[in-house]
Amino acid sequence: MPLRDLIAGIVILVAFLALACGAKEDPFAIGERGNSASNPTVQPAAASSQPQSTDATAASVSTDDTEETSGPQPPPQDELIKFANWEDSPLKLVNWMAGYIVAHGLDRPVRIIDVEDGAYQESLVQNDVDIVFAADPAWADEQAEAGNVVLLGNASPTDGALSIVVHPSMLRRAPDVIELLENFVMDSEVLEQQSARIRGGRVGLKENAVGLDIMKKSPDVWTHWVGAEIVALVLQAIEDGKIGHCREFVNYAPGQQGNEGSRYCKDDPTKTSGNA
Repeated sequence: MPLRDLIAGIVILVAFLALACGAKEDPFAIGERGNSASNPTVQPAAASSQPQSTDATAASVSTDDTEETSGPQPPPQDELIKFANWEDSPLKLVNWMAGYIVAHGLDRPVRIIDVEDGAYQESLVQNDVDIVFAADPAWADEQAEAGNVVLLGNASPTDGALSIVVHPSMLRRAPDVIELLENFVMDSEVLEQQSARIRGGRVGLKENAVGLDIMKKSPDVWTHWVGAEIVALVLQAIEDGKIGHCREFVNYAPGQQGNEGSRYCKDDPTKTSGNA
């Protein structure tokens, strides 16, 4: 073989070996080179910006909530003792007297809740009210068997229509009220006579006036079914001039909106010393 041809063959072989070695020394495929360069920079930037937006939103919500709740707040619903009330004079009188004793004798916040046309059934089962005097006995028995209400007995020894029923949650959150209602009894004749004094209109007697008069002048009507300590607390409340269920009126704090010169009831901020 001519020397020139031999040299040319050696040069071609060396060039081929150089190209092959260069390909083996590259540790990445073509697509992998692009990914390895972008991942360390793009991802941390996205992660760092997100928490700043969330914190700003949370701070705004927190500020708004504080402003909305800055006024007088009522007691939690779980603490309220709610009596179902409707247009029936004997019922109104019983509710008012029992509510006064619960508020001032047991030191619990009380509300009298009006139910339209005496339709207390759904309100009691859903716990919009806690206590119903004068519940229908047949309905009360049925609901008690189903566990929807607790039947405590009758408010009158002679009138079976005065069934006392309460929401089952009362057993847990107000056992003292349960005990009071279990002993509650009013003579039907006295109840009818006294409730007949209740009159509507601007100059008529309301149930609070009649009830307060009974408690002042006829203690034998109610003191026999409450303990001596409760009697003392109730009589003290009457002596202190508390004419309603509100346990205490408190002053508005600086910056709170309210009727000028009045105070609000801590049990029901919608009531002031001028309208309670």
